[in-house]
Amino acid sequence: MRAEKRDWLLSDRHCGVFAQQCARTVHTRCPQTPLTENPHVHADPDSAPPRGQAPTPAAAVGGEEANRNHVARYLHTRWQYARCRFLSARGRLGGTDTMLCMSAPSARTLNRRPWAAYTAVAITAAACIAALLFRGPLLARYWAFRLMHAETPALRSSCLEVLCRLAPSAHGAVKMLLNSKNPADRRDAARVLEWMPGAWARERLLELLRDPDDEVREAAEGALGFRHEDAVVPTLKLYYQGADTGVALSACAVLSYLRTPEAIRVLTELAGEEADVDRRAGLVDALDSIGTPACVPALLRLLDDHRLCDRPSLVEWRLLRVWQRIRTDPRVPALATLATSAPRRQTIAERAAAALRRITGLELPFTSDAPEPEQLEYRRRWEEWYLTQGEGG
Repeated sequence: MRAEKRDWLLSDRHCGVFAQQCARTVHTRCPQTPLTENPHVHADPDSAPPRGQAPTPAAAVGGEEANRNHVARYLHTRWQYARCRFLSARGRLGGTDTMLCMSAPSARTLNRRPWAAYTAVAITAAACIAALLFRGPLLARYWAFRLMHAETPALRSSCLEVLCRLAPSAHGAVKMLLNSKNPADRRDAARVLEWMPGAWARERLLELLRDPDDEVREAAEGALGFRHEDAVVPTLKLYYQGADTGVALSACAVLSYLRTPEAIRVLTELAGEEADVDRRAGLVDALDSIGTPACVPALLRLLDDHRLCDRPSLVEWRLLRVWQRIRTDPRVPALATLATSAPRRQTIAERAAAALRRITGLELPFTSDAPEPEQLEYRRRWEEWYLTQGEGG
């Protein structure tokens, strides 16, 4: 049986039958291709069988060349069909490829995998929606990167201006600036947080008050004062009572910027607590900066502190910081004179008396060296002013 099957597969008759099957397959796949019989067997039209009638055994055999042509045409069509499906699934069909595919299997047959095109459309749409939703954070991160690598002050200022406009959605950008080792980046982060609403920005600014750099703390002070939120007052009170004197002075500066009744109440409470000279001087400066009659009771408490303080006032300290930045400019002789002059040696009580004179308008020459009855008289007159005018106002 095996020998007979092998002889059948190798015989010309089997090759002819296979060729006719290939030709019929090509005609089914491509209706444009005519279905012709073997030209060597049916060269004479009269010898061809009628349509619909099976060919004779002699007609099915055919010659070797015709068999090869039928098989080659079938295999070429199969390759063309596979190529068109590959290109169609990836959307890379050109004009010539489209004509070839339409002349091979039908267009409906080619599109066997429409999910590939739908998936590509869905991915593109999702990417566009994500870009629209996260447009603000992405832009903020970009401008934060530009700011951190700015080579000129003008470029840095322009990037900071754009970041301030994007502040509501710049949380990621602010985190980048806060994690920077450059103090200028952390200072600019405080300026961006100034325009960012919410408790998250407030907490970050309170953390910046404990930064080791003075300029960063100064920027955080101004930002907290601009936000004008009483929610920071309890934390500022804890900062004043902490171990770091620089942080305590920054807390006093923020309380002076707030100028709210809650801030004045906390300053009055802190004036009754024991503290070092620098902290007491910070309290006096904060109360003097607020300058309202409600600050008089706290200043009256500080009249009992006769310790000397060499630290300049808050305004003088800020002027000294400005001079350090522009000291090479010859157009600022006044600041240069202030910077080179020795600080005034005043007691805490004398500073408080100077603030009381500015608030009440009563020019009383209070000094720590004056006799005690004279000091008590000055105190009584300031208290009367507060009871008659200040408390009602």
